[in-house]
Amino acid sequence: MWAAVFAIYHHYFHGCAGVVAEHRHDPSFVVELPGLAPRAIGDLPSFLIADSTDPSDIFHSIFTTIRDLIESLDKERPRATVLVNTCQELEVGALAAMGAHDVLPVGPVLPSGDDEAGIFKQDGAEYMEWLDAQPASSVVYVSFGSLASMAREQLDELLLGLEGSGRPYLCVIRKDVMAALGEAEAEVRGRLKNGVAVEWCDQVRVLSHAAVGCFVTHCGWNSVLESVASGVSMVCVPQMSDQSMNTQLVVRDWRVGVRAQVDGGGVLRAVEVRRCVEEVMGDSEAAAEVRQMAGKWKRMVAEATEKGGSSERNLMAFVDSARITV
Repeated sequence: MWAAVFAIYHHYFHGCAGVVAEHRHDPSFVVELPGLAPRAIGDLPSFLIADSTDPSDIFHSIFTTIRDLIESLDKERPRATVLVNTCQELEVGALAAMGAHDVLPVGPVLPSGDDEAGIFKQDGAEYMEWLDAQPASSVVYVSFGSLASMAREQLDELLLGLEGSGRPYLCVIRKDVMAALGEAEAEVRGRLKNGVAVEWCDQVRVLSHAAVGCFVTHCGWNSVLESVASGVSMVCVPQMSDQSMNTQLVVRDWRVGVRAQVDGGGVLRAVEVRRCVEEVMGDSEAAAEVRQMAGKWKRMVAEATEKGGSSERNLMAFVDSARITV
């Protein structure tokens, strides 16, 4: 969990549930939560804006888990310390809004990069060898995470847009997605001219590779942190959970990416893929600024996690206090 979303969960269960429930069908309605920047209802975590109090709702179990967590923290005496996977430089405002809890940023905590780790089988080392052969900052990396499904129309538009960008690309298309579409892996790969498709990959290694210049992402928090830590600009395609909030940080606060717009049917069209990739990888001043900001935040995150940095100091202080308590 990260600071801003934790703050929203806290305020939702401490007096703000009513206004969210009242306007949940108006995604453009702006809600102001204490200490946080105004946000449209549609950008709040989907667990809160759905009718999650209904046991038949798909988000009900997550909603109740979050509610129970907040209630447990309220009962802690002395109050509990909450560790969040962020660093104070990334979320100054959100951390200041959490006076009711001791929230300690100790991140970003990133995967080790172990080739054997992960929830899906990786496609060997071929994709890394392919990256090695590409020019610096030239590759568009695409992954929508471990949960998102994809309709055939969306896959067609995505591949059409990537091919149309004229840039090499590495695209994660999970085997379960291809199976659901009834399309064989060989058929998908046969449609690729400028790119490579893999079932899964070591995302930390990919994002830290010198050839990667852009990440087309669903904006899950882990993916966002990995991209920021690697200094890679993002094209954000949020779908659910906290992904719209993460997108706001990427686009508005850190200025390291752009938000792609889907059509009325929720499909990301090929022309939009090309436009967004050009906005972060092209020759314009705006694209250059996005890349400059990505480099700035990469350095800042590295400083926070190295010895003597803010996150390292916070973690050591927490460990020391735990020893004293024991």
